[in-house]
Amino acid sequence: MIKTTCKICGYDKEFGDKYAGKTFKCPNCTSPVKIEINQILSESKIINEDITNFPIQTPKIKIVINKITYIILGSFIFAFLLLFIFLIKHILQFLKIISILKVLMLIVKKKI
Repeated sequence: MIKTTCKICGYDKEFGDKYAGKTFKCPNCTSPVKIEINQILSESKIINEDITNFPIQTPKIKIVINKITYIILGSFIFAFLLLFIFLIKHILQFLKIISILKVLMLIVKKKI
């Protein structure tokens, strides 16, 4: 059923779903009133509205999976940071060795 209200005088009338989108003349004020589709009231709509008012609960399994995902992601980030620090340490050691070799080369050149 479609419940329609006249916007001029407030007259209420119900129509069958087959009249959706049509216009009727208000018996009180004779102004045209459109029977809008979005005003359809059916049992399924009422049931759906009742269901959507309940809070949605996240299943506990989903919460556990999210925690495991964060733990794994955190572990990968930690491992990447350790690898990065390891590489920087070895690069610095390599640069230090190169600078020592350069100094030694200069000393050897001066003696010759």
